Amino acid sequence: MGGSLAKALSQRTDFNLTGFDINQLTINQALAEGVVHQGYSKLEQLNWESFDLIFLCTPVEKTLELMKEIDGKVKNTGIVTDICSTKAQVMNIAEGLSYNFIGGHPMVGSEKNGYDHSKAHLYENAYYILTPEKNVNDEKLQILEEIIVRIGSIPIKLTAEKHDLVTAVISHVPHIVAAALVNLTASYEDGQQLLLRLAAGGFKDLTRIASGDPALWKQISLSNGEKIDGALQKLINILADYRGQLQERNEGYTQDFFHSAKRVRDQLKDAVTTDIPLQASLIVDIEDRPGMIAQISTLLYENKINIKNIGIIHNREFENGCLKIILENRQDKELAAMVLNKSYSVFE
Repeated sequence: MGGSLAKALSQRTDFNLTGFDINQLTINQALAEGVVHQGYSKLEQLNWESFDLIFLCTPVEKTLELMKEIDGKVKNTGIVTDICSTKAQVMNIAEGLSYNFIGGHPMVGSEKNGYDHSKAHLYENAYYILTPEKNVNDEKLQILEEIIVRIGSIPIKLTAEKHDLVTAVISHVPHIVAAALVNLTASYEDGQQLLLRLAAGGFKDLTRIASGDPALWKQISLSNGEKIDGALQKLINILADYRGQLQERNEGYTQDFFHSAKRVRDQLKDAVTTDIPLQASLIVDIEDRPGMIAQISTLLYENKINIKNIGIIHNREFENGCLKIILENRQDKELAAMVLNKSYSVFE
């Protein structure tokens, strides 16, 4: 995420960018590509007072350390922000700092990490949540919002508590559930890998996020433990109720359970809403610039592939691209993937 942010800022601003990474090879690569103007691999090499804007693109534990370590070293007119996916701990530390700190969480990412997998358009059309410290300078907040818009993201302001509750429910618990489903499947395996061989379609889509970085998700879980615990308890209660009614063979409850879920799911303001099965959809990794959707549509039209629906993804935290295409059937999906893969990165 840090590499992608550097690339986005490099392409869309005229800032003088300084990069830091403990891996000197990463710094060398970023310098060679012209993404940053200066690069360092040791913290003591950095002159913190020279920076007008600092992005801390590290896991939450390291971010908390850095926030305290640079206090007194950052100039008063500067802005410091982070990209951590939990905010309560971060903002608690921020209250005691002498510099302007604005909490941030871009809803972007993928299962792959590292500079080699970074891309300048990762932040395009993605929600970028900001959790300003109570006494933050309004002018500084406006400056950061304008920068977020310049890299193609959509800024949204929330309190740290609201952010952590929202992300616990829609991001952290789903990741835990995905990992639990994979572990459940593995527990039923008999050595022939039959379940994993047959797992596809909905199961594959539902559990894809379980491929995320285990160390990162350990930190997220521990950092947002209270909100995750509350959401997990509600989920456990829902599952326990369903299990009890299933044992009673309560047909009315069972149908209502799925009906209420469908009703709420159908109301989601997703960019693409359709009843077509998930296995007939593709995610295409493209830059958000004029003509891109037309190019995709033309390619598919020339190959006689019908598009049922198409739209922009605004939450890219677990998506590898920003365009979702719904196709007629499995065969069209496979053909579309083959056609589009020649020019773009395509994911199921």
